[in-house]
Amino acid sequence: AIVLNFVAYSVTSTILVWILLDWRPRRAFSTESARNLWGFSTRIFSATVLSEGTQSLDKVLVGRFLGAAALGPYSLAYSTMLLPSTLLGGALFSAVSPAYSRIQSDKARLERAWLRSKRVSIAVVSPALLALIVVAPDFVHVVFGERWDDAIIPLQLLCVGGLAHSLVTLHWGVLQARGEAGTLLRVTLMSSVVTWAAFAAGLHWGIVGVSAFYAGAKWLLVGPSTWMTTKAVSFDVWAALRAGVDLVPAAVGAAATGLVVRRLVLETALPEALRLILVSSAMFAAYGAIVLAVAPSLVRDIKQVARRRADDGTVHKPA
Repeated sequence: AIVLNFVAYSVTSTILVWILLDWRPRRAFSTESARNLWGFSTRIFSATVLSEGTQSLDKVLVGRFLGAAALGPYSLAYSTMLLPSTLLGGALFSAVSPAYSRIQSDKARLERAWLRSKRVSIAVVSPALLALIVVAPDFVHVVFGERWDDAIIPLQLLCVGGLAHSLVTLHWGVLQARGEAGTLLRVTLMSSVVTWAAFAAGLHWGIVGVSAFYAGAKWLLVGPSTWMTTKAVSFDVWAALRAGVDLVPAAVGAAATGLVVRRLVLETALPEALRLILVSSAMFAAYGAIVLAVAPSLVRDIKQVARRRADDGTVHKPA
């Protein structure tokens, strides 16, 4: 059924393209175009393989050296940590990537769009990850059950790493739009090697160690990754590092609100599910109020990205 679904989708989309577009393929071959396309596509493919491999290597190492009993909680924590980046950051990536491609020849305009997108990405992903850090005990118990207690601390540590990853997620899109596949491959290779080393180094301390070293590696990579990306596309590295940083205090303030509320309700007999809802609501309400007060223009930027997302259904793969 899965294979047939994929085949049906491919056939249907191809037929619709032929019906709706006037363009038809011709018997023409350009050696120069083939050479350029081959070089670009092989680098993108290699970067994708490295990225996918890195996302799987930690599970392989944990399963091989720490056993199945450790792999279960770790996989649960890692998958949960990815939710904000996948649902929120992934939607943003798929919305802005086509826009990057359309304005790739206008460097100044592309830089402004990229910096604005980075700011939006940090604004939507960071509060979700910080919220997970605060409510992790209640979230794991309510959603998965108390038998998954071992996943709580790894989840919190992995979310710290996820915060760093949200700062560099859109590097892939701008490098691809500017045709800098070589730099994209080098950045991905550097990130992969450092992350692999972190996974291996953390094994000695179990899944908590793996998670902690992962978080440290991700923060260590923010600077070099940003520098390599901005250098390749001739953007201002300091502007890239500052993009969205002004919103971090708002997210931290919301998380602090959540910690205070959670500490207060812990002293009551409130069920965990209600406590989870109450604390999460308090955090997001606080974050929304702070953002509206200090960065009202951000709301407009988020609405613009949402409209692009609604107009474009293409799915892209972030680094």
